[in-house]
Amino acid sequence: MKIKTFLRNIKDEKSIQSETMNGLNFDGEDLNDTKYIDCIFNHCIFKNVNLENSTYIGVTFNNCFFIETDLAGAMLNDISFVNVEFVRSIFYEAMFSNANFENTLFKSLNLQSTMISESKFNKITFESVQFDEAIFAKVTMENIIFKKSNFYKTSIVEASFERVKFDDVDIRKSIFNNLTLKNQDFSNKTLEHCHFIGSDLSGCNFMGAKLVQNFFMQTNLSNTNFENVEASLSSFEGSNLSNSNFKNADLSITSFIGAVGENINFENANMSSSNLSKISVSKANFTNTNLMYSLLDYSHIYKSTFYKSNLSFCSFHSVTHTNSLFFRTNKKFARYDDKKLLKAENWKRDVS
Repeated sequence: MKIKTFLRNIKDEKSIQSETMNGLNFDGEDLNDTKYIDCIFNHCIFKNVNLENSTYIGVTFNNCFFIETDLAGAMLNDISFVNVEFVRSIFYEAMFSNANFENTLFKSLNLQSTMISESKFNKITFESVQFDEAIFAKVTMENIIFKKSNFYKTSIVEASFERVKFDDVDIRKSIFNNLTLKNQDFSNKTLEHCHFIGSDLSGCNFMGAKLVQNFFMQTNLSNTNFENVEASLSSFEGSNLSNSNFKNADLSITSFIGAVGENINFENANMSSSNLSKISVSKANFTNTNLMYSLLDYSHIYKSTFYKSNLSFCSFHSVTHTNSLFFRTNKKFARYDDKKLLKAENWKRDVS
């Protein structure tokens, strides 16, 4: 179809169905509120085009360019983008459903408040993209690069990320629900006020990251590195912490209620005024850990080490501490409800 024929048809009918467009240039055209069904666009250029509130159903774009194009409010269902570039374009409040993106570039875009559901992304680069308050639901992302982008208050639900790289990305106040994001490097990054719920972050590296007021709830954090993180006022409730490293971490005023795991390293960590009630840990290392004013009520502690730890003013009601070592710890004014816990031969105390 030639460009003149296309423009005449779209202006008369406001829709096109089952047509193939090859090598068309839509420079400066106003195509807002138009509809495309089962169409194919090959090697087409959309430059400075108004596509606001347009609808695409079963449409395929191959080797196309979208430059300074406005797709705000567009609806795109069962759609495919292969070898496509989006540059300085707007997708504000656009809706993607069952979309496939392959080898595609998103650069200097506004995807604010965009909704993307049940879609797949492979070999994608997002550079200088605004995702503020966007929603990703049931998406799969593989071989992805996020560079200089903003995820502020973004929600990602039931998603799977593999071989994803985050470079200079802001994801503060974002929500990640049932997210699979293994072995990612977040070292020295800022992820404050984020929510990770029912997610798998095993093998991730958060070393030196700022995680203040983050929520890791019912999340798999096994083999994860939290060394030197700032994570005060956070929550690890019900999470799996096996083989994780919290050495030198600031975990003050943080909740670990119901957390589980083995071989957890809390050496030199600040856990003052934290809640470790109902934790179940084995072979944990609390050497030189500050647990002052913390709660350990109803916890299960097996073969763990408290060496030179500050346990003053802690609460130990109904604690099970099988084969654990408490040596040279400060337990001044600690509170118990079981007289057996006061016995030196069980606790091996050295109150300073």
